[in-house]
Amino acid sequence: RLFIILLALPFLLGTHALGQVTETADEPDFTVREEMVPMRDGVGLYTLIISPKNPVAPLPVLLSRTPYNATRSSGNLSASSLKAMLGTRFMGQDYIYVFQDIRGRFNSEGEYIMYRPPIGPFNRTDTDESTDAWDSMDWLVKNLSTNGRVGIWGTSYPGWLTLAAMRDPHPALAAAVPINPVVDTWKADDWFHWGAFRGAYAFDFIYKMETNTDSPSKFPYDQNELYSWLLPKGALG
Repeated sequence: RLFIILLALPFLLGTHALGQVTETADEPDFTVREEMVPMRDGVGLYTLIISPKNPVAPLPVLLSRTPYNATRSSGNLSASSLKAMLGTRFMGQDYIYVFQDIRGRFNSEGEYIMYRPPIGPFNRTDTDESTDAWDSMDWLVKNLSTNGRVGIWGTSYPGWLTLAAMRDPHPALAAAVPINPVVDTWKADDWFHWGAFRGAYAFDFIYKMETNTDSPSKFPYDQNELYSWLLPKGALG
């Protein structure tokens, strides 16, 4: 069974062209590797792999899947140390850090569908975010020098992607930390607050995510006072 606790992460530890390992001129204590990890339907997902140099033992993987640009999410890749690059978010030398653009976003191939439905009546394909997470973990443990364990984490949309990875978990998945995942959209998550539709937020976010795969964009309102703009639109929710 998977236990969703932040303290589970330490227990993951056990006793270029794409694929090329690169370093900066300042002799950093980590290497950076870029891969297009293949999914079961042949689509490649851009995956940024940051590994500590000279680990004393095989390390677990800490995976973040994001629609918001894996390269930007990873931190300052020109830093000379993992600590300087990642800041205080992570625990240092004890993990292989992996950041991945989900299907159809930024450097990844394929079609982007916001909050892609699981395979079934609303998704007649053979892939969803659960299968993409499974295929990604499978590739990582088979192609990196790991201890065979993977943790996945994320906040908001990446938190929802973390939950998707738990629906049909890969055997290597040892810990999952979904932080504020988008789950109950009617009650209090993003689109609605206790049933009240958040018009400005929904317009901005959906437009940003659905109109441009490689950069942020903003809905082209024709005025700045959004209450007056939304009022004549009626019951949009």
